[in-house]
Amino acid sequence: MVLSTETSEDVQGPLFSHATRPERDRSVLRAATRYLSAAAYLDGAFRDHVTDELLVDIHRAVARSQDGLDIEPVLRHCVRARRMAVVRDVLLILAMVAALAVEALSVVVLLALVLPFARPVSRAARKLPRRRRTLAYALQAAGLFVIIGWCVLQLRARVGTFMEFDEDWWQAVSARGVPPGVGALLFVGLAAVVIAGFRVSLVVTLAWRLRAGIAVRLPRVYGWAVRKRIKHVAAAQYGNITLYSEKDDDDRAKGRKTPPMPFAMMPSDPAFLGAGAVARVWAISVELDRKDGEGRVDRPVDISPVALHDFVRHRMESMRDEVIHDSERIRNLTVHDHVVARGLIQRPRRGQAGSLIDEQSLQPYSLASEEAVTALMSHPQGGVRHYQLIVVGSEREAVNDDEGRPIAAPDDQEVVVSAFVHLAVEGRMLYTEFVSTVLPPIRQQFHVVDQLPRGPLALLAPIEVTPRQPFLPLVFGAPARRLSALLGGLDLRGITQTPRFQVMHDYGARKSVRELGAFGGLSVNQRLEAFKYTKLLSQRLLWAVIDFLDKEHVDTTSFRQQAATIVATTTINIGGGQAAGQGGGGGGSLLQPAATPKPQPS
Repeated sequence: MVLSTETSEDVQGPLFSHATRPERDRSVLRAATRYLSAAAYLDGAFRDHVTDELLVDIHRAVARSQDGLDIEPVLRHCVRARRMAVVRDVLLILAMVAALAVEALSVVVLLALVLPFARPVSRAARKLPRRRRTLAYALQAAGLFVIIGWCVLQLRARVGTFMEFDEDWWQAVSARGVPPGVGALLFVGLAAVVIAGFRVSLVVTLAWRLRAGIAVRLPRVYGWAVRKRIKHVAAAQYGNITLYSEKDDDDRAKGRKTPPMPFAMMPSDPAFLGAGAVARVWAISVELDRKDGEGRVDRPVDISPVALHDFVRHRMESMRDEVIHDSERIRNLTVHDHVVARGLIQRPRRGQAGSLIDEQSLQPYSLASEEAVTALMSHPQGGVRHYQLIVVGSEREAVNDDEGRPIAAPDDQEVVVSAFVHLAVEGRMLYTEFVSTVLPPIRQQFHVVDQLPRGPLALLAPIEVTPRQPFLPLVFGAPARRLSALLGGLDLRGITQTPRFQVMHDYGARKSVRELGAFGGLSVNQRLEAFKYTKLLSQRLLWAVIDFLDKEHVDTTSFRQQAATIVATTTINIGGGQAAGQGGGGGGSLLQPAATPKPQPS
């Protein structure tokens, strides 16, 4: 696709560029940022997904942030949480080595007793058929018997083969070296100190650094390359370009069901990455060669898609800016240009203009210029698709009576409703597409930062960590975890599958940080809020397009008939369930064309 604009040469700039971070107050973190920063310490899978998605692959695109999320603090806490886990495991390994150096016999016996009951071993045994499982348990018991027998023989060799039974056993052992059991006690004691220190550091982070209203203290990140990548991601989240990957190598491919809606769109369609599950889809097409009162004409009405987008934008923003009473204002409604494209893109050639990939760094651009957006509106056949994105945030303001007395405190519903509007003029037709999505709330487990008590009592409060980490597997599994991490870092595919060695490379984002920390279940109030704003945005768009076509003297009979069907048979898929409602168009019938079209502001 070739993007063309009519901007003069002296004012032309790059069509695509890297977004810059806007100037915002970061003295206090918003709730979504605090919760997902806490998730870095509470959920190991979340931490690994975030770091693998945004830090390991520096050529990966970044999904747009929703709900006021700031990715930089989340990334910094993910790096710090991983560093804390590495330090903890290294200290546990050093404690094991020290205990083995002091007295190895009891440490080996302790390991032999714990190993058969370790979670990976028991889990693998439970998956076997009954006969093989019985054989596995017998082999475990036999192996444990052999190890304990060997330890007993070693003990007899150290004490003396012909020791009399009435001889003082403790004195005999002490005379020949360290008393047995000292190594195991030393290891358990050192491990307990390490785990207690890790627990204190975790509680201090959750209860003090991430609590509501506290001044921001971002964790320090070591390494120039990591700091540079975090800075790039922190700016890219505010761009208007989403490159998505169509690979199903993540959780989106599991248990996916097709909702009853057109085009078989999935609840987590990658084209709307970061906005949540698709809740509502409808589309209307109308002929432009039918004039109001004249019927079909030879020359279609000249409709400017740019003017139509501006008209719709004004109508949507008027829900926030042009209301009679201040209480009617939808304060957290915002309208943006949104550009969507597949992430599988050919490596840019030297001097190539109009590519979505930076030729120098081979990183995706995150910001489309106004000229590029205008060109995409006028060229709907290209592989890069333009949407007008309307977002209704999750924060709700306080409610006061006429005298200023508080009725209801400010509330964060944690549910974000987004509407993607695509308008295309082609083939003597106007195509209007509406896709609404609902971003569910953050998992309740991560709200612990608002629930921990103040002061030392926070050290005693229960904190749910995923996966669960009992003391023995946590302590004895340290060598295995570090070895697994070391082998996992030796990924030759990651070395070969880089843009510099490939003609086509998948730069697309696979996961959204906000969606990774989300919980699919919605409360009744959250479902009704999502249903309400989906209905409001959908019907506002319908009337905006009708009024614009009336202003341009286009016959809207067909559009009104299709719109009436949409309004009367609304079914919205929210949170795995469906909310349905019937109603008229409001403010006049959608089936009745306006007798005399009135000019509307564009």
